[in-house]
Amino acid sequence: DILEQQARDIPINAATVNGQQVRFDVAALSGSFEGALNADHSAIQGTWIQLGKRIPLTVKRHMPGTSP
Repeated sequence: DILEQQARDIPINAATVNGQQVRFDVAALSGSFEGALNADHSAIQGTWIQLGKRIPLTVKRHMPGTSP
């Protein structure tokens, strides 16, 4: 989801995990994400890649009942 853009339920088309390394592809956005899990698996620090641009991004686990 991209809350700032009101975009929700965007599907991930492929995902791979190799040790601590994570990658997923989002065809609807012509983008992908590559990163590494932190020690407690609560976040993935990495890079969003879209249309030739690379943007640092941290993906964090959202726990039910908490604010995003």
